[in-house]
Amino acid sequence: MIMILARVSLPRHSRIHTSNRIYIRDRRWLSIHDPGSSVSKRKRARGSEAKRLQLLPKSLEDDLIQREKSFLPPNCDPIWLVFDVNGTLASKTKARKLREKQNVNQRLWLRPRPYVGPLLQQLDESGHFRLALWSSARPSNVQKSVNLLELLSNVKFERVLSREHSIPAPTPENKYATVKHLQGQGFDDLSRVVLIDDEKSKAYVGEEANHLYVPPWEENNDDRVLVRLTEALLRVLPGVEDVREYTKEISEALKGFERSDDDW
Repeated sequence: MIMILARVSLPRHSRIHTSNRIYIRDRRWLSIHDPGSSVSKRKRARGSEAKRLQLLPKSLEDDLIQREKSFLPPNCDPIWLVFDVNGTLASKTKARKLREKQNVNQRLWLRPRPYVGPLLQQLDESGHFRLALWSSARPSNVQKSVNLLELLSNVKFERVLSREHSIPAPTPENKYATVKHLQGQGFDDLSRVVLIDDEKSKAYVGEEANHLYVPPWEENNDDRVLVRLTEALLRVLPGVEDVREYTKEISEALKGFERSDDDW
């Protein structure tokens, strides 16, 4: 096997694709090799890849396999992932208020969801995504959440939005309800942005397909939703033309992972 390593300077979100001949190993090195060599190693790699694909729904597996066979270059523009906080990346507001009411001794103002640090870190390091945070809470409370999540993950959110960026949408059940208008906040290309939220009502009219529903966290320690979400986002979205074609199926893939699973 002939291997040539060349040190180059690349923008963070750069991608190079030439019929699977060039791969970015990390942000500093390119690995260029002869695709006709090391056949047995590639077969083992494909076997391992097939095993990982089994974790995803069949419709997503089929699409991934088809894309891997295609010689068309993928869409390598980075994808915005806009995360909600309460119930998605951390404890819900009602759970925090209940602990306060019961005078439970808590070291953290907000309880982070299991695996939130690795989720954000792996998504950021992949180079495929840009990370934003959008909570319907007041700006001061949102900043507390940002400080905790950035500390846990060693990741900086590129954009942080709060209640003042949301649109009031009161309901009989909740007079403080709001919706999140992505295009209204500068996320103009809806084919490259995903709103990850545990409340379907947060999606603005016409942007429902951008919403990726995440089962809310009920503060159970064996929750594995973010493990599953990390796998799905990294395996499915990079290279797609329009993320809206996949949000519903990824949401379906998260069902049942609010509890631990022996398969993981």
